[in-house]
Amino acid sequence: MVNLHYGGSFNLTKPQREVAGALSNLGLIIKCIPNVTDYELISESKARVKFRVDLGDEVPVAELRRVTSDTVIEVIEASGNGVKLRVSGRAAGSSIEVNLSIIIEPSDGGSRINWSADASLGRLLQMMSRFINIDSMVERIANDTVNGIVKCLS
Repeated sequence: MVNLHYGGSFNLTKPQREVAGALSNLGLIIKCIPNVTDYELISESKARVKFRVDLGDEVPVAELRRVTSDTVIEVIEASGNGVKLRVSGRAAGSSIEVNLSIIIEPSDGGSRINWSADASLGRLLQMMSRFINIDSMVERIANDTVNGIVKCLS
């Protein structure tokens, strides 16, 4: 398994409680994730989600440049100041698991969101790292996802 870590922060003009409620609402969050092609809410805290992933033209095999990811997204913890999500499934014939932690703090009339994500990638994606920079590719996907969520919450 390849293990990667990412993080960042951003500010919103909405209060902490409103942001925490929105971030634990899977039905809302899924609609904010870029390139979602299909989803099914299994429960209030769990959903099956398919989304298209553009791995980029640097991938040497054309069929692997744009793949569909089949995942389950689950809210594993939600409180007034944070949310933890787990994304697990498959993409490009390889397993993926991402654990996302979001901490929400009050900040000058709004909220400051600090996030961190730990991603574990399976064997096929690990082998692809010989040809492409997997770390920067996954970081780009993580940032695109977070930016989509920020847009929805703004």
